[in-house]
Amino acid sequence: MAGKRGKEQPGEDALIERIKTILGPPGPPVRVGIGDDAAALCESADDSETLVTTDLLVEGVHFNLEWASPYQVGWKAIAASVSDIAAMGGKPTAAVVSVGARPRAREYFIKSLYEGIAAACERYGVVIAGGDTVRSDRAIVNIAMLGRARKNRAILRKGAAPGDIILVTDTCGDSAAGLQILSLFPKSEITIPFMKRLINRHLAPEPSLAAGLAASASLAPTAMMDLSDGLAVDLPRLTARSGVGAVIYEEKIPTSPDLRAWARRSDVSFASFAVRGGEDFNLLITASASKVDDLERNIESAGTRATRIGEIVSRERGITLVSSSGEILPWPEASFLHF
Repeated sequence: MAGKRGKEQPGEDALIERIKTILGPPGPPVRVGIGDDAAALCESADDSETLVTTDLLVEGVHFNLEWASPYQVGWKAIAASVSDIAAMGGKPTAAVVSVGARPRAREYFIKSLYEGIAAACERYGVVIAGGDTVRSDRAIVNIAMLGRARKNRAILRKGAAPGDIILVTDTCGDSAAGLQILSLFPKSEITIPFMKRLINRHLAPEPSLAAGLAASASLAPTAMMDLSDGLAVDLPRLTARSGVGAVIYEEKIPTSPDLRAWARRSDVSFASFAVRGGEDFNLLITASASKVDDLERNIESAGTRATRIGEIVSRERGITLVSSSGEILPWPEASFLHF
């Protein structure tokens, strides 16, 4: 049937499921464990709970020092973890940072890296609580971040139901386009403004923290997650957790004028970037039809926008993509998977 994914999960997701089986279900103080953007711990006496997430960035996999400065790597490392906290409707509070650096480049790399980390922490209200530094044959940055959400109100990937509206914040595909530009041209030769803006979306992303907090305050989301790996990968994760299917309308996916300009120049479909591209760090949200207007107003009041791109359907219908011409397409494969 068109749109149905096979029963086998991508390698990374299958590995996570095996790890969950080995570890077994979480116990106190863990309320939400492996499988969402962050863990939730119920260990406080007040009306909140602790969120915990971690992100590991490895040179050659997540960043390339030929075009990303250590400062930009530090900023992006914090931004990625802030996005995980935002996806649970929480506010980041503190982080610990572990860094691996080559011996010869250690002093410059660590100084510039931490300047980027400090700038991002100041921007998003995060305090660095500690960490570790080791020698490594390639640059490695690991962030473990804490956040706070209202007790029992952290928004999970599980909860979407047939009839819910699917939305994304901001625009999709810019980071993937920026990465493609960097892979094609020497950074010093890139002077066209729209290309430089796309590169900045890749190297210095802005997580949707304000939108996540606004979405949580609206009490409207039935499920939510961040788009670190793009719609092609992350929507199936949300639908699998919720036990549902989805229909996405290609022409409704929000894209920037910069992405459309690059698509024309490179003769590549902008929709391909929007669906398959990752690291935009937007939010993917589902909400019931009766509450979606309130959700949109709350997010708009936070200075961004949420765009309706489809709806949740029954699991049996799988996940389908409706092209701009109305053709029903199978859900596209991911452009990148770790395993």
